[in-house]
Amino acid sequence: MTSSIPATMRAAQILEKGGPYVIRDIPVPEVGPWQILMKTACAGHCHTDMMVADGEFGDDFPITGSHEPAGTVAKMGAEAIKLGKFKVGDRIAALATLNPCGVCWDCKENSVAYCIGFQALGINSNGAFADYTLVDARATVSLPESMAWDQTLGIIGLGALGHLAVQYAKAAGYIVVGVDARSEPIEMTKALKLAPDVCINAATTSVEEALVQISALDPKKPLRGLDACLVVNDVAASFQYAVDLLARHGTFVLVGQPVDGVTFTFKDLIFKDIRVIGSLYGDCAQAQTTVALAAKHNIVVHTSKYKLDDMAQLLIDAHAPGRKGKSVVMF
Repeated sequence: MTSSIPATMRAAQILEKGGPYVIRDIPVPEVGPWQILMKTACAGHCHTDMMVADGEFGDDFPITGSHEPAGTVAKMGAEAIKLGKFKVGDRIAALATLNPCGVCWDCKENSVAYCIGFQALGINSNGAFADYTLVDARATVSLPESMAWDQTLGIIGLGALGHLAVQYAKAAGYIVVGVDARSEPIEMTKALKLAPDVCINAATTSVEEALVQISALDPKKPLRGLDACLVVNDVAASFQYAVDLLARHGTFVLVGQPVDGVTFTFKDLIFKDIRVIGSLYGDCAQAQTTVALAAKHNIVVHTSKYKLDDMAQLLIDAHAPGRKGKSVVMF
């Protein structure tokens, strides 16, 4: 299979800060010891890609977008082969981590996702909007052939990440509250097989009205509100709304990346005893578990599919008020 790999490939690249995606012919990268050359099947687009284009993560231009690749193994480096997890032709997906140092505390004791010196696909290293993607075998998981507690959890933002989070939370047995201010993603999420127990439109529902709906899900619950909330959008108003829905001693998990920062009052943090934590992404073992859960529970991803030549339209649609689901470039 390696003999059929071409010398060049097409890639959608941002050439300068604030610029559009430009389709270019660039060399197919050579694999390093721990690397896998993936024949890209699909690559996701998310808000982080827009931040990269705006220079929020630096000025590493030109750069190929997307840190969300899936495809098949085309070629492997020596250490990747020794790992024994993959072979040419296997269906795989990869995390954004590339070339972790292997010697820092996080690499040795915690997760390569937090390595102080790693490269990140589509952020400071070429990503997956290309015919081939270079990924790290230590941050890669297998995909099955079949894939084409009593706590109240709020998912704030029902877009690409949010509608997936709802399904995983339901599969895990949580009471789930979905929150968004747009009718299109709310209706999409309501139609899921693993739908939230209740959906709340933040644009038309006051905090008090929302709390009444949440309390009705578990009338015997001693503390009013959500036990935890996962905020996966970057809309400033949604952060305070989420905090207002949290019960005392609740947990606020920040996934969204608001450029202008997040603001809470001291009363929320101190007198409600709220715990605030951030989440980058999971490690390889967690990703493999996630894949298995998706297959077991038939978790679905609502996608809008594009070709590489459609990048301009993808960006127009990504900014549309009624957007819903995940934008994916297919190869």
